[in-house]
Amino acid sequence: MHNVTRRTPAVRSIGLCLLLVLAAAWAGTAAQPEYAVIIVIDGFRNDYMELYDTPNLHELAKEGVRFEAATGVFPSNSTVNQTSLVTGAYPETTGIPNNSRYDRNADRIIEPLRDNRAVTVARAFRDAGLRTASVSHYMLERDVDLYSRNLGEGLLWLRGNSPPNLFVYLNLAVDEAGHGGGPFSARTAEAVAQADAEVGIILDTLRARGIYDKTVIVVVSDHGMSPADGQPIRPTLEYQMWAHGFTVAKDNAAIRADTDIVQIQHGSAFLYLRDGRFDTQREEELLAALRQIVGAVVYDREALRELHTDPDLVGDIVVAPAAGYTLYPGRANSGIHGRPAESQIALILSGPGIRKGVTLGEAEIVDVVPTLLALFDLPLPATVDGRVLTEALEPSS
Repeated sequence: MHNVTRRTPAVRSIGLCLLLVLAAAWAGTAAQPEYAVIIVIDGFRNDYMELYDTPNLHELAKEGVRFEAATGVFPSNSTVNQTSLVTGAYPETTGIPNNSRYDRNADRIIEPLRDNRAVTVARAFRDAGLRTASVSHYMLERDVDLYSRNLGEGLLWLRGNSPPNLFVYLNLAVDEAGHGGGPFSARTAEAVAQADAEVGIILDTLRARGIYDKTVIVVVSDHGMSPADGQPIRPTLEYQMWAHGFTVAKDNAAIRADTDIVQIQHGSAFLYLRDGRFDTQREEELLAALRQIVGAVVYDREALRELHTDPDLVGDIVVAPAAGYTLYPGRANSGIHGRPAESQIALILSGPGIRKGVTLGEAEIVDVVPTLLALFDLPLPATVDGRVLTEALEPSS
């Protein structure tokens, strides 16, 4: 069985001028918020709301808009999606391609990645003279007025005399539970219930402070989670490369003068072809060998650009297990992501300017920031790639 080497996704490429027109058209919504709360739940599958006890999330969905087919960016890993979430920009714009990357100039793998090139939502709010705060969102730590890793401290800010106009909270526990026990485990059910309880606490804090009706609330995840018990691709990636004469390093200690490929692994395999080791013919030989692997989708540089990522940063070639396949044998009581199969995310919007009790279809993680800025009548930074979700907004008065 030969594998698909390219995928043409249903993506939107909208110019900045059109985005600005859309934002202006919807700036005068029926009610304009004074505050925004973004609750990010790492590794939260969209169907966790049906699988587990989530009364607060269901309440928000009934009061606002829930998207059934929202997706993140490629690949379905945390750092790249968390960056695109808080910037409204694709990886090709942010320069953050994954959880880690190979630096061709330094000839080494680097992580964590924090050198974001796009304007964050926190910076956009601060530039407008508005107060900002975040609990645990590592991509906002340097951009907010107030930062903590303790939700209790964040709740005190919301209760204070001058609540932040933008409050972003990142819950990491659901992702940790999904990795440790799998998405359908008691451990994950407990973490989901706790995350929902935290949502309830934040909502109650807004009500007690008297600003709930003035606050637009976004609940969003960065990627999904799958059981790690899929069928391994065959032959293995390492065997296929070795059998065709390619040398591979998976960590900095293994990189030598004769290393052909540096491989990073985060659910999928990200292959960087080292300078001086490949010409066009040899790269085609590698691609031909990888295309023979059963259960793998092979993305070349052109296909990666179509996914709005930069091959120089994410890898010249990406080998992604198809749905139901994994790179290596796994266990049902653990979880994985990083493949296209985990690209679907949860997305709920509620509050002033948002339609009530509506379920909608497609959206992208990069659409959150432009929609939020449009609600606040704030200018869209030039780095924004997403669109304003006008279908989720109340008609202008």
